[in-house]
This record gives sequence, structure tokens and C-alpha cells, in this order.
Amino acid sequence: MRPLIYGAVLGGQVSSAKYLFERQGIDALLNQIRVKIPPLSKAGKKVKKVNFPDAARMLSVIPCDVTVLVQEVCDGRLIPCEEVKGKGLKRFLFAKKDVTTYLQNCLKDKKRGMLSIEETAKFLGLKYHGVSHLVKIGVIPAIKPSNEEGLGLLLSQEDINIFTSQHVTASALAKTLNTSSYFVTKILKKENVFPVCGRNDHPSIPYIFKKADIANVDFSSLIPGRGKKKRSGLPRKTRLLDAKQAMV
Repeated sequence: MRPLIYGAVLGGQVSSAKYLFERQGIDALLNQIRVKIPPLSKAGKKVKKVNFPDAARMLSVIPCDVTVLVQEVCDGRLIPCEEVKGKGLKRFLFAKKDVTTYLQNCLKDKKRGMLSIEETAKFLGLKYHGVSHLVKIGVIPAIKPSNEEGLGLLLSQEDINIFTSQHVTASALAKTLNTSSYFVTKILKKENVFPVCGRNDHPSIPYIFKKADIANVDFSSLIPGRGKKKRSGLPRKTRLLDAKQAMV
């Protein structure tokens, strides 16, 4: 069936000869969905439910509209739990928990390129509070897919890659210059170059600078002949503490 008839199916309205011509297909679609509904248990009657258009709105971040949701139901990936009196697709109800679980599974699909704050922190080698603050101040965009319990902020892999290409930590600079991150931060401050965030915001947040801001800083003249004995213990591997990429 073509998507153009779904508006009529949703509202149960048949407003033109074209829709009248498709009535047989509409009825077949509704029957196809109806046969997938399992028998209700006592527990099933107590769960919170949402109708077809509300379920589509919950899944809109995937993205998913009524057309896509119909296909998912027909393919058995998301099953309604009940049919009530009503018109068109609105007569079918989903368990809210099932819709939330379906959404969570979809968002875990790496092809969609979405990561939670916890996953982003692990990817970048930062603390949870560090990533959370970067989102709060708008350095890394994030979306809130749903108000449902268990679904937090999500960050796209593309936005994370853009962030890593445009920012560097004081620790990364310190490694390339064979000095301390404290000294790097101090001399940059004298050059009127300030971090986008740092330990002043939260103890677990490293000092992070924009690469564009430090591009014209002549570090060799600011720390002439400064040598620091290399420590045996190296920082843990992180996308933002990569000495080879620090000055790129």
C-alpha cells in the first residue's frame, strides 16, 4: 500500500474516490495488524499504553513516522498489545514499555551513530561530568529523544568527531612540548587564550582549548630550553590526549 492512504487510515476518514478505491487495501492492512495482537493477560491490562500516532511521535527521533511504524508492525518488530473501539490505526494500542524498549534498541544500532553520555565519555577518555558539561555549554550538541524513563541525552558520532578535530586538551599539548599541563595553561592565559572548559567548572573536567585559538601561539619562544623529565606513567589512551594529533 502507498503511504498516501495512511492519513485516511489514521483518522478513519474516506474523503475521495481514490480512497474509496483503496478501501479493500486498507481493510487488509488493518486485518494484518489485528492478527499480530497477542491474547491479553491480566498483567497486560495494567500496563501503560499509547495509541498508534503517539507511538510514532515517541519514535520520531529514529526517525519514524506512521508509515514506517506500520511497516515495523507488519514485519513483527513492534507488536500492538490491544485493539479498542476507534477508527483506522488509532484503534491499536502499544504497551509504552515495548515502544521504549524498541526505541532503545534502535538507538543502540551503531549505524545510526548515536552515543549516550556514558559511551561518549568512554570514547573520548573523559569523565561523565566532563562530557555532560561540554553538552551543557553547547560545545557538543545533544538531543533528548524522549521523556520516557531510561532514555537520556544522545550525541551523534559526527558531532563527536567534529569536536575532537577542533579541540585539544592541555595534557595533549603538554605531551608534545615535554612540559606540564599546568604550565601550558599558564602561558596560554598570558597569551589571552582561554580554555572552553576546565577544572574551574568541575574537578573531573580537563582544560580543553580550541585548536584555532592556539594555532598562532609560538610555544618554542614561550618555553625556550624547557625540559622536563619524562614520566614513566603515561595518561590513559584517549581521543583527546593524542600527542601526534594535538597540534594538527
